[in-house]
Amino acid sequence: VMGTGAKYRVQFTYKSSDSLTVKLNSMGEEMKIEKDAADEETTVSEIITAPLSFVNDGIDLQIFCNDGIIKDFSITRIDMDNEISADGIK
Repeated sequence: VMGTGAKYRVQFTYKSSDSLTVKLNSMGEEMKIEKDAADEETTVSEIITAPLSFVNDGIDLQIFCNDGIIKDFSITRIDMDNEISADGIK
């Protein structure tokens, strides 16, 4: 469960001939990261803030990219020890 109003670092590496959109959705609230096409592997590290009305047992993660690779995806809560990644909570 993501905390309401909490800050998170979303980090991933991608290479794509198309633009990329990452959406985290919950209860109609949406946090979005949009990036342009990247000819070489590019690492993105952005800090997002969960909405104050964010109340749910989980999140819906969607990645939109017509062509390309995405790897090393992680979400880390700022000032906390846990990390959510493809391997689970660390």
